[in-house]
Amino acid sequence: MDYANDNRKALEKMTFKDFNKLFVITDAMLSDMQKLARRSDVKLRENDFNRSKPYIKTQIKAYIARNIWQNKGKNGLNNEYFQVMAQMDETLQKSLTYIDKAEKMARGELVETISHNSRKQ
Repeated sequence: MDYANDNRKALEKMTFKDFNKLFVITDAMLSDMQKLARRSDVKLRENDFNRSKPYIKTQIKAYIARNIWQNKGKNGLNNEYFQVMAQMDETLQKSLTYIDKAEKMARGELVETISHNSRKQ
């Protein structure tokens, strides 16, 4: 959270929407995190770290978002963290592709025919 605290004024000038769209966790930031982990006697396995890098970057970004925007309106609710993390949730992303279809079905605007292959006997 040093990054969020050290850069708070610049980050607060951004809207959360812009932050979520434009802000990128750099390799330099990850390197700083690795150094901090080593100083805390956390043993890093390079293969595991590299495999998890996209998730780690998203998690750091989500924590920065929470740190900066958690108390801005909405009675302190913190959905910014979850908005950032949702980008890594494959199930959620897939389900979002069905929302429009589900809404049309609920209104009776979408009727699909289900066809089954008949087995020949």
